[in-house]
Amino acid sequence: MKIIAEQQPPTMGDAWSEYLCIEAVGSGEFELSVRIREFLGNCNDFYDDDGEFQEPSEIDGKKVFAIEDEFIIGEKLVKKSNDAQFTYLAGHIDDVRGWLKKVEWDEVDISKIINALPK
Repeated sequence: MKIIAEQQPPTMGDAWSEYLCIEAVGSGEFELSVRIREFLGNCNDFYDDDGEFQEPSEIDGKKVFAIEDEFIIGEKLVKKSNDAQFTYLAGHIDDVRGWLKKVEWDEVDISKIINALPK
């Protein structure tokens, strides 16, 4: 799996960066997916008795990637939702443009993404 683009979420309710990823899944077949970093915990759970934040380096054996707002996120990229994936065949790029619009990918980046995809 390879990250091919990154954007800040299009809606205010989402806080984390989104990553557009591509993966070969068969002969001439590719899967695009919108992914976010895995949620590992809430910062409120990591204050000591003196009220000092104790930044964890890992949680449940998973390495901490960053802290965004009050959320601790891991390195692993997970699909944002069930609708956040699309499979296409090489040579059928036109379908990709519609899917990118559906998942609210930044309109400015869509042409660059389309040009960079395996054909």
